[in-house]
Amino acid sequence: MAAQLTRAHGVDWYSRTDLLDDETLTLIAQAWRTGRLARLAAAPDVVQGKLVATLMFGFWVKILGRGGYHGEEPMRERRIYDTLLWKPALRHAFPHAGALDRATVEKTARPVQSLRNRIAHHEHIVWGVPLAGEKRPDGSTVRLSLGDAHGALLDLAGYVATDLRDWLEENSGVGAVLAQCPVTDHSRFLL
Repeated sequence: MAAQLTRAHGVDWYSRTDLLDDETLTLIAQAWRTGRLARLAAAPDVVQGKLVATLMFGFWVKILGRGGYHGEEPMRERRIYDTLLWKPALRHAFPHAGALDRATVEKTARPVQSLRNRIAHHEHIVWGVPLAGEKRPDGSTVRLSLGDAHGALLDLAGYVATDLRDWLEENSGVGAVLAQCPVTDHSRFLL
């Protein structure tokens, strides 16, 4: 994704306030501080590489979103990521997504982010993956089955490279383990 943003918007795409909304710029500023990039005296491509390595997975999912606003009233402006980021750049990072639009790729990436976060924070996933911010009419959190979350991960990988998806399916034991699970309806165990 970073390579496509660089191709379309230059090596300093991350500092372009005409492209990015305030929330995205805040995530970049946090990564800038975390990576101590203000102290880095290096070529712009090296600085960008360090920044990209410091940005969290959630950042990349966020820029697949609709975009938000930049600036304060009365100069507040909408940043529409379909037009500014997806069409000129990010769609090229997913060459095997076919005719899928930005929203579909984002919808696939969000559960992958939730799965990644649960695993990275050593939280259980056996009863499903809660989707942050998504609620049912009764107020309970929407949970994606582990099989569906794994499927989303494979789909996202396949959008990037079909051989990557094939490799993951052939070399990962996740599908086989899920197929052996004797419990099909994990929702009955949720509190």
